[in-house]
Amino acid sequence: LRISVPTLVDAWVGRGDRARHDARLRAWATRLLDQAQVALEVEGTFPSGGPFVVMSNHQSMYDIPTMYRIYPHCLRMVAKRELFSIPIWGQALRTAEFIAIDRRNRAAARQSLVLAQKRMADGVHIWISPEGTRSRGREIGAFKRGGFRLAASTHTPILPITIDGTHDVMPRGAWTITPGRSVRVRIHDLVDPRSYGLVGDEHGDGAHGPTPIDSQRLEVLMADVRATIASSLRHDVG
Repeated sequence: LRISVPTLVDAWVGRGDRARHDARLRAWATRLLDQAQVALEVEGTFPSGGPFVVMSNHQSMYDIPTMYRIYPHCLRMVAKRELFSIPIWGQALRTAEFIAIDRRNRAAARQSLVLAQKRMADGVHIWISPEGTRSRGREIGAFKRGGFRLAASTHTPILPITIDGTHDVMPRGAWTITPGRSVRVRIHDLVDPRSYGLVGDEHGDGAHGPTPIDSQRLEVLMADVRATIASSLRHDVG
């Protein structure tokens, strides 16, 4: 309520711009991490420019304040549709330009990625967890294709990020936190889908219509990004 209600009030009185949303998100994230006494360590440097398709592993709900505490650009999540059905919070998510995705409905999921594409065209960085849900422990689950298709279709670099330790703060299924834990974030080098020969545009509307994306090359890109993210975890995830 402390973050959702002011967001809705700002929108109602006509002053809810991205800068205010970003400042509120960063303050909210900082407060949550401070309350949990999280010792946060960041390795690597965020690249300038963008926008990028940001991809990270997903250990905990505390991944969210961690990312919004440190990310220097306007960042919006692609999140599961169920969250947008929660009264007040869901309305605030939409107002702040977060993107709902229904992974059980392929047509709706494609429309969500089209919306993400429009956000990026307006300078917004898009954050996607390719696993689609929180992992149990530090292992990384199988990656879904949607975010990679978005990056390839828009010729947008992927920024892989490893988040390690949020599981110790609040593991999946927990209702309480364990304060005083260490969280380490590793920022990796950008990955350009074009270097994999991925130049299709599945959402294109040109004279020849959409261009299919090569599935085999997409799989190689997915495997490389997954391996990059896994490389900075403290335990081997295979």
